[in-house]
Amino acid sequence: MTRERLCGIEGPLRTTVAVIDGTDVALSALTMGTMISTTNTTRLGWSASLLAVATLLAPNAFAQSGEVSGFTVSNVRELTDFTLDDRFPETGVTERVISIDDCELYTGQRVAFDIGLDAPEAGDLIVKLNAPETTCNDNTISEETECITLEKQVDWTDTSVTFNLDMDQLMFGNSADDCLSNERETTFNIFFMHQGASEASPASSSIPFRLDLKAPEAPEISSTGGGDGQVTVVWTDTNDETVTYKVYWSTTTLDDGSKGAADSVDGLTATSYSITSGIVNGTTYNVAISAVDEAGNESTLSIVQSATAQPSTDYWEHYQGLGGTDTGGFCFIATVSYGTPMAGELNTLRAFRDNVLLPTDAGRAFVEEYYAWGRFAAAWIADKPALKAVARVLLAPLVWFAELALATSLGWALVLVLMMLGGLMAVGRAYRNHVARQNPGAYLYSEIGA
Repeated sequence: MTRERLCGIEGPLRTTVAVIDGTDVALSALTMGTMISTTNTTRLGWSASLLAVATLLAPNAFAQSGEVSGFTVSNVRELTDFTLDDRFPETGVTERVISIDDCELYTGQRVAFDIGLDAPEAGDLIVKLNAPETTCNDNTISEETECITLEKQVDWTDTSVTFNLDMDQLMFGNSADDCLSNERETTFNIFFMHQGASEASPASSSIPFRLDLKAPEAPEISSTGGGDGQVTVVWTDTNDETVTYKVYWSTTTLDDGSKGAADSVDGLTATSYSITSGIVNGTTYNVAISAVDEAGNESTLSIVQSATAQPSTDYWEHYQGLGGTDTGGFCFIATVSYGTPMAGELNTLRAFRDNVLLPTDAGRAFVEEYYAWGRFAAAWIADKPALKAVARVLLAPLVWFAELALATSLGWALVLVLMMLGGLMAVGRAYRNHVARQNPGAYLYSEIGA
């Protein structure tokens, strides 16, 4: 059967269609006015076939152009009286983040974006805002009904372009939302596209944005405690996202409205903190915690709890305050082992207790246990010279490591000290009941210390 198909080429780089063995093949004509005429697919010569194959295999102007060459944000300038936050950098194409506080600051403001690019082929340029509640395509150079056009130029060949932007339009697009009307977190882009006269599709680059108007959940305080010149607070958190914590404390009313006047520390990653700045013994402090997400949004405050800072007394001080007359000191075992309260070492051990042990959960647990069993262990070794000698050997490095921990704040020194103290604890607790039966007086001291 005879079949004829004409493929007219009206200008350079126009795509035409020929039929080769029953298959449509795209051809690119290189001269004007070229016409290929076929009356039968078998009559198309080898020259036309080779031309078609070469055209298909060779790189051509109709491939997707990719990103705009040399595209960068060289500057973002405030056009009205406000200051952009560091999360909205002035240069580069990194993601720009807008938090709740930023949103309130930026409302009603305007900025200018200065864009740089490599010298392009003369062609069309368009800048589209794919803001919230809008829809944009990054593969078409034309304007779109559901997309906000920020800039459009024809025959563009310059290496820079500037467009102005309403921040309200950036944050809310075509919607009637405001900063607090819709808790949400969304990402969007400004598309910058250029299409040269010889290009079948535009090159496209984008500037990413993230609008985060959702604050994290408030942490929950699980415990507070007052120590010597300090208040300790421990809390829990249920947020799925990465957050840091801010601790507030005040001797007066503390709530979301008054927290600006309270003392605070931020950037915390642990879920406990010992407050020492400005803490006065005998004073009650209100304490609250907030969570802060990566966009800078801060949660409401946790439920406020209180604690009173107070001097700490060791077992022996407490015993003497109740009228006890026995000789001894902070370290019962040391007193028995050396036959003296060890005045110099006593100060070291007290400082170690207050500054190294008590601020940590493990340290507080040991101090509590020591007050419960220390007297028993001392009573048990009191008439055993060999064990007293062993205790003296153990105490010497204990004091040395305590001094090291105080001087350097090295965590490994604390670990070693706690391991040594743990050994003493094991000895004392193993014979607690036995000593209590053999030494009723020691049991009395323990009751006083408890």
